[in-house]
Amino acid sequence: SVSLSLSRSHSLSAFALALSLALSLALRSVRPVKMSVTYNVSVTTGASFMAGSFDRMSITLVGSRGSSAKTRLKRLFKKTYFMPGSTLDFDVSSDVELGEILLVRLHKQKKHFALMEDSWYCSAVTVTRPSCTRYTFPVHSWLTDENTLHVMEGAARRKSQYEGGVLQQHWIDEIKARQEDYQWDSYIPDIPRNIKGNSTADLPKDAQFTVERKVDLLFDLDRLCLQFGFTRNNMFPRKSFFGLEHIHQICSRKSTPTSVYVAKHWKEDPFFGYQYLNGSNPVLIRQCRQLPPNLPLTDQMVAPSLGPDTSLQQQLQAGNLYVVDYEILRGITPHIRDGEQQYLSAPICLLYLTPDRALIPIAIQVDQDPGPHNPIFLPSDPKYTWRLAKIWVRHADTQIHQIVSHLLRTHLLAEVFCVAAMRTLPNAHPLFKLLMPHIKFTLHINTQARKLLISEGGVFDKAFSTGGVAKAQVLQRATERITYTSLCLPEELASRGVDKLPNYYYRDDGLRIWGAISSFVQDIVGVYYEDDGSVGKDSELQAFV
Repeated sequence: SVSLSLSRSHSLSAFALALSLALSLALRSVRPVKMSVTYNVSVTTGASFMAGSFDRMSITLVGSRGSSAKTRLKRLFKKTYFMPGSTLDFDVSSDVELGEILLVRLHKQKKHFALMEDSWYCSAVTVTRPSCTRYTFPVHSWLTDENTLHVMEGAARRKSQYEGGVLQQHWIDEIKARQEDYQWDSYIPDIPRNIKGNSTADLPKDAQFTVERKVDLLFDLDRLCLQFGFTRNNMFPRKSFFGLEHIHQICSRKSTPTSVYVAKHWKEDPFFGYQYLNGSNPVLIRQCRQLPPNLPLTDQMVAPSLGPDTSLQQQLQAGNLYVVDYEILRGITPHIRDGEQQYLSAPICLLYLTPDRALIPIAIQVDQDPGPHNPIFLPSDPKYTWRLAKIWVRHADTQIHQIVSHLLRTHLLAEVFCVAAMRTLPNAHPLFKLLMPHIKFTLHINTQARKLLISEGGVFDKAFSTGGVAKAQVLQRATERITYTSLCLPEELASRGVDKLPNYYYRDDGLRIWGAISSFVQDIVGVYYEDDGSVGKDSELQAFV
C-alpha cells in the first residue's frame, strides 16, 4: 500500500508539472491586446481652380505624448480625390493616446513616377480627439512633388510660448526653410531690396498667383476695355499717337460721366488744381508759407490772379498758397528711346485757394534754376503758352506718380515687409497672421513688374521720359527721403499743412480708412502685447523690424 501511494503521488506531481509547462507556453504565445485610439481628421482643399489633386496623401499626428503612424488618407470603397473646395473626413488610429495635438505632417506621394506633377493646395486640417476636443490647423499652402508639410496648431503664439522640444524644433526648421526659400536680392543699388528670382516661376509656390487669379486679371482687363469701348490694340498701341484727335477718337468710343467731364474741362485752371487734390497723385501738394528761394515771384506778376487789396505776403500768411515742387527730378538725364532723345523738366507750380474755394495755378516755372532761359509762366500769358506750361507740370507729375508714389511707396516697400515677414515670422506668430493675407501676392506682382515693366527695354522704358537709367536715379533719390512718419498718413498730411484744404477727398477718405485699419491693428496687437516691454522682448518681432 505504501508503494501504491508513492506511485500516485509521483503521477500527480508529474501531471502538475506538465500542466504548468503547458500553461507557461500558452501564455508566451498570446500577444497582449493593444488599445487603439481613433481621431477624426477633416481635410479641406482650397477652392481655387487646380487646387485639387489625384495624388496619394498621408498624415501623421504629433501630440504632446507621442506621434501616430503615417496614415494614408483614403476612404473605404471610394476613390479619394481631393476636389477643389471639398472637405473629406478620415479616421486616423494611434496605438497610444497622443495628448494635445501639436502638429500635423501632410505627406504627398505621386500615384506613378511617370505622371506630371499634381500639386495640392490644402486650406485647413481639423483633428478631433475622442474627448471631442477639436484642433484647427490653418495650412493655406501648396504641397508639391513628394514632400512633407509640417503645420502647427492654429493658435497664435510667440517664440517664448513654444513649449516642449517638438514645437521648438519645428520653429527652427520652419525659419530655416523659409530663409532658404525667400532670399534677399538687389535689383537696383540703394533702393529697397527685393526677393531673389528672375521670374515668377522662381518664386516659392505659395507666393505665386493661382491659375484662377491669373485668369481673373485677364478678364478684368477685358472688362475694362469693354467698359470704355477700347480694344487691346487701342490700349496698347504699337505706334505712338499721332495727335490729340487720335486720343480723343479712342477715348470717346464709349463715354462715361467722368470721361465727358474731363474732355470738357481739362484745359481749365480750376480742374488742373483739383487734380492735385483728388487726381491720380494727390500726395505732393503742400501749404506754402514762404516762397521757394528759386522762384523769384513778385506781387505784380500774380496781382491779376490774387485780385485787388491783397499781396503775396498776405496770402502766404493766410495760408492760401500751395506749392508742388518737382525738385527731385532736377538734373535727371531723360531717357533716349530708339535713338530719340526724350525730355524732362523739374517744375515748380504755385497754386492759390480762391475765396470761392477753388484751387488754381497762378505761376509755373518749368525748371529749377531761374533766369532768362527759364521764365515764370502766368495765367495772363498767351493761351497756348500757359497751357503748354501746365502740360510740362503734368508730365513731371506723371513721372513721380509712377516711379515714386506707385512703384516705390506702394509695391517696393510692401515687398520689403513681405520678405522680412517670411524670413523672420513663423506661421503661428500673431503679426504673421495679421500681415500675410494682405501682402502675400506682392512678390508675384513685383517680380513680374521687374521682368516686364521696369526691366531694360520694358514697358516703362518705352513710355516714360524717366525710363532707362533715369528711373534708377529717381528711385534712389526718393528712397533717401523716406522716413517713418512719411508713411503714416496723419503725420504725412500734417507735415504738408493740408488739414484745412477744402475739397480734399483723398485726405478725408484716407483718414477714415487709416482710422479703421489703425483701430483694427491696435485691437489685435493689444491681445498679444501688454506693454512696450513685451514688444521689446519678442525676438521674432525685433528680427522682423
